[in-house]
Amino acid sequence: MYSTYMQELASFVVEANVVETVAGVDEAVIAELEQARGYRLPACYRAFLQTFGKTNTWRWFDGDYASIDRFDETLEVVQDLIAEGLIPWLDDRAIIPFTQHAGYVVYYIRCDDGDDPAVFCAISGDETTPAECSQLAPAFSIWLRNSAFDSIERRSWTEVKPISSTFGSLREQSMNEANF
Repeated sequence: MYSTYMQELASFVVEANVVETVAGVDEAVIAELEQARGYRLPACYRAFLQTFGKTNTWRWFDGDYASIDRFDETLEVVQDLIAEGLIPWLDDRAIIPFTQHAGYVVYYIRCDDGDDPAVFCAISGDETTPAECSQLAPAFSIWLRNSAFDSIERRSWTEVKPISSTFGSLREQSMNEANF
């Protein structure tokens, strides 16, 4: 189910020029990450890594990278924020920080929140006040799709390629979600 969704999303983001190419990681890389962290990744996030794990997501996520090679960098940022006392609640083994921005914004999901977990964001802008988190989307798959549409909206129309049938499929899926 999630791998089909990711393949459709991959077609869409390439066709819409959100990313240039798509490259994933194999099961061995994911298993190594899971063993290092001590938990199993949610199914939707696993499918994301299998499809986009080596993809340059800079344009997609507004200047941030969610590729597997940036995972340790994100963990380092989280550890620094925890050490500074700004986001102490991030020191929870169930939290999976999957990208960060400029060392003070962390995007994360939880490994204990089902197969398609909610996406949260923590912003630490004030050195004296601990950050609070906010939920960005009720599911990782929805956040990915919304981020792709947001990426398109941020660009001028001359930068956007015409979008064909994949748009209809993702749009239809969005409409079905709105009816829950």
